[in-house]
Amino acid sequence: MANKFLHAFILLVAALVSCPSIQAADAVHLAPSRGDGVIIGDVDNDGAVNINDVTTLVNFLLKKGPNDFFLVTYDTNRDDKVDISDVTMLINYLLKGAWPWDEVQQPTETITVNGASFKMVTVQGGTFIMGANDNDTLAHNSEKPAHQVTLSTYSIGQTEVTQPLWRAVMGCNPSHFALPFYFDPNTPIENVSWDQCQAFILKLNELTGRHFRMPTEAEWEYAARGGNQSKGYIYSGSDDPNPVAWYGGNNQNERTKIVAIKVPNELGIYDMTGNVWEWCMDWVEEEEIPFYEGYKICGPFHGTTRVRRGGCWSGTAENCHLLTTSGSAPADSNIRLGLRLVLDEDHYDSLHFSERVITVPVGCSKTVKLLNGRGYYGAAGGEDNFACAFNGDNLVVTGLHEGVNTVHVWSGFNDPVVLTVIVKP
Repeated sequence: MANKFLHAFILLVAALVSCPSIQAADAVHLAPSRGDGVIIGDVDNDGAVNINDVTTLVNFLLKKGPNDFFLVTYDTNRDDKVDISDVTMLINYLLKGAWPWDEVQQPTETITVNGASFKMVTVQGGTFIMGANDNDTLAHNSEKPAHQVTLSTYSIGQTEVTQPLWRAVMGCNPSHFALPFYFDPNTPIENVSWDQCQAFILKLNELTGRHFRMPTEAEWEYAARGGNQSKGYIYSGSDDPNPVAWYGGNNQNERTKIVAIKVPNELGIYDMTGNVWEWCMDWVEEEEIPFYEGYKICGPFHGTTRVRRGGCWSGTAENCHLLTTSGSAPADSNIRLGLRLVLDEDHYDSLHFSERVITVPVGCSKTVKLLNGRGYYGAAGGEDNFACAFNGDNLVVTGLHEGVNTVHVWSGFNDPVVLTVIVKP
């Protein structure tokens, strides 16, 4: 085996004799670090990715043997083991000047709020088949039947919302795995409920003047599949969970991990498989027939639990399947559950979500657009007996208290729709 390694190494080194070094600044750009300054591919830790790193990696394999232990800088293909395939990946990187996942050229926008920056990736709209077919043996009944959904172009977070971003917006960090702010761990926010996430989004919109929201389940799945660049993977970006996901099978530290360490999917989006479950806008489907048809991306109009997608750091590989759907009560929070943002300002007002979240000063009223109905509307006050009245297609709410208020609304479907209203103090 050692001779095979040496023979391969000699041939590859010959091809690299004239290859210029890639300096640390380029390496940081092309090979994202773990968040603590460690550059993937910089095996000898000298600040540059070059032929010397290939030599160091081959010597490691010859002396230690493959799979002895996991080293991020050595694991150049991010599959959680160190072997000859990492040598091949590193040499290809030096020859081409890029990792395979750097070839994704999806437009992004960087947004900064109170010193914390995050990126939104443009997802070109299109029509896709959401869910699973009856003959899909990997799918659960909750993921069936398959149905066609058409989406307009929108943007989605390149990563999950991180602890630094939540702290920059809310001034606190409710995460179970929180560290002092001066460590600035770029790990996902977790231990936050659906209701808390709505308050976060309201504050973010106020600070940025933009219209962020949670993704609908259809938007989440389309982005996780790779949008119109999808290659039909089982997980988001691969048929093997290890290169793309932190989950129970490879998470030795048994906690969330820094975002964007793993390989991104076809659109350049990270961690849509694993790390933390991600809240979506929709209620969990409780009927056999999906509600999407005729409403494009709007899910069912009522329910008891909100959708969460993507699997988590402590779950099984099966829970990380791209189609796996689960749910939690909107007031629930746990150390495996976070969120990802969507930005769709071109269609924000035309969507008319039945779950519209608004800000209403105490003692005042505000007019809210709802989902267009078929026929009549009706409304009743919530648990605190505040007043609701309709003016055409608009709902006027008065007498709200501080905190989260729930208004029960009826449409032409004769089914209750829940409109969540958050009042700022």
